Amino acid sequence: MENGFYLFNFIVSFATNLLILLRLWDFKEQINLSLSFGLFYSFFIPVELNIARQLLAIALVFWGSRYIFTHKVWLFLAFLLFAVGIHRSSLIAILLLCALYFIKDEMSYSSRTVLSCVSLVMPVCVIAAPIILINTGYLTDYAKYFESNDIKIGLMTILKLLVLFIGLSKHKLFQRFDVQGKATVIFTIVGLAISIIGYLFDYMERIGYFFSIFDVVSLSYLARAQKDIGNAEYERMIWLLSLYVLFTALSGNGQGILPYESLWFHFTV
Repeated sequence: MENGFYLFNFIVSFATNLLILLRLWDFKEQINLSLSFGLFYSFFIPVELNIARQLLAIALVFWGSRYIFTHKVWLFLAFLLFAVGIHRSSLIAILLLCALYFIKDEMSYSSRTVLSCVSLVMPVCVIAAPIILINTGYLTDYAKYFESNDIKIGLMTILKLLVLFIGLSKHKLFQRFDVQGKATVIFTIVGLAISIIGYLFDYMERIGYFFSIFDVVSLSYLARAQKDIGNAEYERMIWLLSLYVLFTALSGNGQGILPYESLWFHFTV
């Protein structure tokens, strides 16, 4: 029975990592893959055992986001629906469709018409959905996440904001990015904004993970762009941020993952 538990965790973890790494491979021509891999493992692996179900949902959304930029929105929605079935917080990822604005000039007239209709309906849905869900009791289990009013000042979000600001502040690099690059930067900013809300309410930062996963792409975009203009120091700065995040996460018992035991240990002893 115990071996079955570890095998199940292995399967979930394998699927999660595979989806995320394959999605990162899509950006191989625009980013430094080794940096993106390092950022992913530093930012998310330490919390993977605590949010295994949510991280699998995040991986599905992250993989599905590729279809937003290939005009196959229905495939993205299919992955999103699958993710919602795994973790309800995936509903917020519907906002990723805002990335369609970056490719609206490439869309057909009918597609732009649909996008315009979605744009009109989405604000209403964003306002009405929480009201409906709360009144129906669907979100009762999550009400406790809004009970804390203590302000908790964290350094992680501040450092990310600083690194992002430094990367974007010179040479108008944002305008040089392709469509997906611009979208990932916007998603990173949204994730950081939600992280700030996490200073007020416990666990709220986790909802932002659906956007924060794009940090591993946007920061790598910026590192490549900075290197192209002769600033290799920026990439080193991001590596230092990555190492700091990993060191901080693994301090103490690393949120329960230390001391670490390999899956194979449980099948060989």
